[in-house]
Amino acid sequence: MVTLLSLHQRIIWYRTHLIPIEWCPGKPPINPFWRTWLSTNAYYNLATLSFYSHKHYKERQAREHEAWLERRREREEKIARGEKVGPEEEDPTAEREVGLLGLLKFIIYLILAVTLAGKFFTGSFLWEYDGKWARLKTYWPVRLVLCTIPKLS
Repeated sequence: MVTLLSLHQRIIWYRTHLIPIEWCPGKPPINPFWRTWLSTNAYYNLATLSFYSHKHYKERQAREHEAWLERRREREEKIARGEKVGPEEEDPTAEREVGLLGLLKFIIYLILAVTLAGKFFTGSFLWEYDGKWARLKTYWPVRLVLCTIPKLS
């Protein structure tokens, strides 16, 4: 027997049960009930979608790592048989280290972006700063020679 629930009762029922991933807020509502339901329960859907997307990401990473381990075992077996093999493949799921070179490159790009933004906004590469530290004489002073009469003669 089909029972007709009021809109309020349906919303309460859906809030207390698991929400399938297919009911994401990006889908267009079919009737006013769905429009109301999606507007009141969008945060449930977003939480469910983010959980499932992270779960799928972890599962994909595990599958890629297992496939890499299998390729590595096959490579080691070929080496044991004496066959020629190419260079060893890196683990596709391993986290990459940034290192000093990457940090230096980031700092250089950041300085370049700040100076170009200064030229764009103020017309000066140094954002109209004209202090002691912006002058090259601070870092490479000019050698001054005291010219006296006895030295000139």
